[in-house]
Amino acid sequence: MLALHVPKGGARVVDFSVGEGRNLYYYPKDTVQVVGVNPNPKVPMLEAQAAYAKVPIRILPDVSRLPANSMDAVVSVQGMEDMSDEQVETVLRDAVRVLKPGKKFIYIENVGAENPLVLAAQQSIEGLGKLFGKKYTVTRDLLSFILKTKGFEVIKYQVVLGFQDPHIVGIATKKQQTTTGAGIGKDTIPKKNKKEKVPQQTGLSDPQKIEFSGQ
Repeated sequence: MLALHVPKGGARVVDFSVGEGRNLYYYPKDTVQVVGVNPNPKVPMLEAQAAYAKVPIRILPDVSRLPANSMDAVVSVQGMEDMSDEQVETVLRDAVRVLKPGKKFIYIENVGAENPLVLAAQQSIEGLGKLFGKKYTVTRDLLSFILKTKGFEVIKYQVVLGFQDPHIVGIATKKQQTTTGAGIGKDTIPKKNKKEKVPQQTGLSDPQKIEFSGQ
């Protein structure tokens, strides 16, 4: 998934699921830099993994210091299961901010199962986590969070292993910016005709359920 959808040719990537560095081996070999977001990183381990994977890494607690419109891809591979809903909303807003227009947020995350027995097991896991003071969410409807995030215009997804170990796999593309009379990089805002009711423009197409290859 990462090798196919992270751009080749010197990409700069934000990874919200850097963890211990497992994703580093799946990036294109010419990736210029991976910004690993981890508030409590194991720096020596990550640096060692990056050296083995031959991918330059920069470790940050968050992306507040990164310029807007500066990254070629944003990635989360099971990075949101330990996050609260509010943290997920923040991550998605941050993804939109740092991505270049037309670039992709690539995600593979847990979702609730269609099989009621599996769903019950997932909910039990979440309940056990709460008993031990850990936030662990494996039934979140991530697609609904992405749809509510302003700035994405094309969303493609697939639910895999829906009856066993369900995950949502997908990409969300940041809205392209257009040139207007007011300047460069502004979104075009249609003028309203007072005589006509103009439907609300969201810039977001309906999410497309597709099948990804090479996951």
